[in-house]
Amino acid sequence: MFIELMNERVIERKLNHVAATRANMRQILEGPVADVIFSIEDQIFNSQGRRGGGSWAFDSPSWLKRKLANGLDPRIGHATLRLRRAMTIRNAPHQRFVATSQSLKIGTDLPYAESQQHHRPFIKFTPRDKQEIKEVISLELKAAWRRG
Repeated sequence: MFIELMNERVIERKLNHVAATRANMRQILEGPVADVIFSIEDQIFNSQGRRGGGSWAFDSPSWLKRKLANGLDPRIGHATLRLRRAMTIRNAPHQRFVATSQSLKIGTDLPYAESQQHHRPFIKFTPRDKQEIKEVISLELKAAWRRG
């Protein structure tokens, strides 16, 4: 435990730095927040949908047979790996990544992604995931205070 005394100018400078960081959170969103989201998505694909409850529906026997015959990944939701890569790897093909000062959108332009999300949700956040994202933002704002 410690006590830190600062004069008004130091406090004002630090508060202004935190306010500026809060007003333009693009670096935080496209950096550490996106890293958390990519990690969550990777865990969802690794578990074939079991992470966070539930599980993806099994492939039909005929689809599994076709995947195996064509050298595709036999795991559920992994056939070509395009969707997985788009949702788990920064700057992957077919990824749509837009960070602004106040928002972050990560998605894909793959035509089958919407149907996949409906039948085998790959975008799902638990309450703990949301808390982790809030904690990352909080840590970054505290760091802005220290740098201020």
